[in-house]
Amino acid sequence: MPRNWGGVTRLKLGDGVTHYNDLSYITTDLSPLDNKIDSLINKDKYMYKVMFGRKFVLVFHQFINEGRNVFTPNNVLHNENPDTYSILDELDNLRYSNSNYEFILEYPTESVRAYNWFVQTSNPTKSTTITGYYHIWINMINNNWGGLARSSSANNCFIDGSPNADTYFYAIGCYREWEYGIPAENGAVQSVNLWLRCK
Repeated sequence: MPRNWGGVTRLKLGDGVTHYNDLSYITTDLSPLDNKIDSLINKDKYMYKVMFGRKFVLVFHQFINEGRNVFTPNNVLHNENPDTYSILDELDNLRYSNSNYEFILEYPTESVRAYNWFVQTSNPTKSTTITGYYHIWINMINNNWGGLARSSSANNCFIDGSPNADTYFYAIGCYREWEYGIPAENGAVQSVNLWLRCK
């Protein structure tokens, strides 16, 4: 049976992965990218979207609600639960370029759409430092933003965007809730998505 979350119908398919069938989930308040997104494509076990002719695959999604839906170190690289979805172990197989990773980090539950679109050469699942970073479009810069890397707050999350700091803002793979959610740019959000360019 379809589940509804934030006005978006989520379909649970046989492969255990949730797909979003409502294009407004991607386009709402995505300024300046509104009206620029070509399509949202569900195929096989992956979820895709196409922006400016570039195809991205969803490699991570987390939705925290009242302390539920947190990851563990054992499932953060690969998990197909609808609210804790991760295929971070497939980054090298899915990426478009052999020399870098092009990501979109977004917070879909925010009233003003918040996202960072960037490129880096380091794999954030393996490296504690960020190399080859440059941005394509950035909405969030506070708390030492400059790409994603393995977190120095390893007891709290797997990856973050505040490397070499005591904080773990822009968290990917939270092991516990923080201020009733996930650390984003400044405060907590309920949901985070990470997309990887694959074509």
